[in-house]
Amino acid sequence: MGVTEGNGVPAASGEKLAAQYGIFMANLQGQGQGQSGTVAASSAGGEASGQVIDVLRARVDTLAETNVQLAMQSHSLLEKLEQAQENETRLLDGSLQLKQASDALHEELDGSTVELRQLESRAAELRAAVEEQRKRAATAVESSPLQQGDVAAWSEQAERAQAQYTALITSQQLYKDHYLARIKQLREELDSAVAAAAATDSLDTSSLQLSLREFTQDRESLDALHTALTETLGADFDAGLTTADWATLYTATRARLETLASEMGYTLAELLQGTATAMQQRQQQHQQHQHRHRNFFGASSPTLGAVPTSAGTAALPGVKRTSSLRKTSQESDTRRLNRTPTPRFQHSSIPSSSSK
Repeated sequence: MGVTEGNGVPAASGEKLAAQYGIFMANLQGQGQGQSGTVAASSAGGEASGQVIDVLRARVDTLAETNVQLAMQSHSLLEKLEQAQENETRLLDGSLQLKQASDALHEELDGSTVELRQLESRAAELRAAVEEQRKRAATAVESSPLQQGDVAAWSEQAERAQAQYTALITSQQLYKDHYLARIKQLREELDSAVAAAAATDSLDTSSLQLSLREFTQDRESLDALHTALTETLGADFDAGLTTADWATLYTATRARLETLASEMGYTLAELLQGTATAMQQRQQQHQQHQHRHRNFFGASSPTLGAVPTSAGTAALPGVKRTSSLRKTSQESDTRRLNRTPTPRFQHSSIPSSSSK
């Protein structure tokens, strides 16, 4: 008959029914021949009429039993057909849910790609800033009558800063390669899961949750790397510019900023206020992205459990894990410029020195 149950076992066999039907027809023909013989015998003697009645009753019983069997088989086939339709409906629902989950994962992967590109552009800006500061330091050393010992000490500090910066860039490249490989692996796992769900309705939710936990772990590692890069560079730049001899550089830089602001038709406070506004907008965009991320994955899902710490972030060359000493609130650029004698430059406004 071609109808199957939900587990793939054939519901009934057409050949089996055909064989039973053949046996039933053979019994009817045999009984018909027996009846014709019985009728012929009854013409010879009236006492054989009881045998004819018994034969007819046996035929009626056989027909009734056959009818009951056919009705039971028909009912069983109808139930199996309904089960097959229900299984098909469940498969369609599961396919739709997988498609929605796939779209959500694609959106998250696109967001991670955009953040990686932003990190690359930030690294390029830092390299340009370091090169510019190196040139400025070389010019300042050549133009000022400094002692040979001071020049050697500053050169050593610049070389250490350059080595730390190179180590950070190398570790960032390692993280980038790791994340790209992980994203590729997640795409392959997603395609495999969608293809498998099209053939069966048994979805392995534990594998998908594990992939989501690992993706969340990689995302948090990327955020931690960005924070560590910013804090380490800020600390190195501040430590390299604490010498009192850089007071002249601070005064000259502030004078150049005031001149630039006056040429643009702004005051120094207005010019720096625009920079602070742009930083606040970037911070608001980052908070909105984290809010969407939490809305999708949940703030603390009990099924996901605690996210394990990545072993790959434990010890990378040049990365020093320290707690942040900076305040969460942003200090205005005008108050930073109005500080006295021991300037602490932020790496976002004035790049630090580097090796010669």
